[in-house]
Amino acid sequence: HDALLGSSVPSLTSYISPRSVKPMVQSYLTFIVKSTLYSTLIIGSGYLLLEATVPSPEQMALRLKEAGRGNSFTTQDERQRAEDFYKTLKENAESDRPIWDVRW
Repeated sequence: HDALLGSSVPSLTSYISPRSVKPMVQSYLTFIVKSTLYSTLIIGSGYLLLEATVPSPEQMALRLKEAGRGNSFTTQDERQRAEDFYKTLKENAESDRPIWDVRW
């Protein structure tokens, strides 16, 4: 081996001694274990927050059903005003006038 490369090329063992390899491997494994643990902890806590805050489909359907009851027009007058507003909005949208020239 030394005959091919010459004596000026140092061997690998002069750079890394067997005693310095063991602490490097231990620190690398410690890093891997800690990063895996922290990643699992962060992702797991995110999943738990998701499960705690997002309603189930049954709860969502119930909330939408209850919300739909409260938003309906209660009087004929309110319904007529909303219809008039949409009719005026549609007429103004279909006209050739500029957008700021609204005719009520």
